Amino acid sequence: MKKLLLEVIFASEKRKNVLLLLNDGPKEMEYLLDSLETTRHALLPQIKILEEHYLIANVKDKCELTTIGEVIVDDMIPLLRTINVFDDAIDYWGTHNKDFIPDYLFARIAELGGCTTIETPIHEAFEEDKYFMQEVNRTKSLWMVTSFLYPDYKTTLTYLLSKGVDIRIVISRGLYEKLLLDNFEDFKYFIQETAIEIYQHKDTFDMLSFSLSHHAIMMRLLTNQGMYDNKRLLCESESVHKWGKDLFEHYLKDSTLITSLD
Repeated sequence: MKKLLLEVIFASEKRKNVLLLLNDGPKEMEYLLDSLETTRHALLPQIKILEEHYLIANVKDKCELTTIGEVIVDDMIPLLRTINVFDDAIDYWGTHNKDFIPDYLFARIAELGGCTTIETPIHEAFEEDKYFMQEVNRTKSLWMVTSFLYPDYKTTLTYLLSKGVDIRIVISRGLYEKLLLDNFEDFKYFIQETAIEIYQHKDTFDMLSFSLSHHAIMMRLLTNQGMYDNKRLLCESESVHKWGKDLFEHYLKDSTLITSLD
């Protein structure tokens, strides 16, 4: 009795990886053995199962996808990329509010690449993440959507501006009102600084902040209960900037550039 195809593909890492390796064309058996770091004795039974289910053909020690195999692998790849986003940070994704991401961008969540959870020590809870700030300084780009600013935001922004970093910030209506009340002079200084763009959004946000550099996104999300914790989510990939830029522009379209506090 044949196995279900889902079991054939995903119940064995070797079988799954063979299919992925064959996605860009036929491969010699030796190539598969070297790539998977396995032995012929261990791999041949898995090759046989893939053949018996018409996913690959093995002729003269060369393997290739069948037409059925090609169709299935084409659909496997986006699924595996999406799983990769959630895999190492599933507890964070599952326990934090994701409503701030519009549906059309959630459908493209695979573009975030690998994501990891960073648990900030208590003594660093009110500081920017050092790794992410190094990334920002290296790529000379920082776009933010935020409902809060760290106590030392003036020092951080001044330093980044001195390094020629492109800074664009969308702040929530609540943060705008708080800065007017509690930090008017510092806020006014940055509004008058032509090298930085600060926008006021018309509403509040369902998250604390997300920050975007060229190759990474740092997110600080509220829990499903609306609370803040000391965990952050860092996602890095070559495609993360396009996704993050589209999310930034989603909030930017409902925002107004602040040019004066008069």
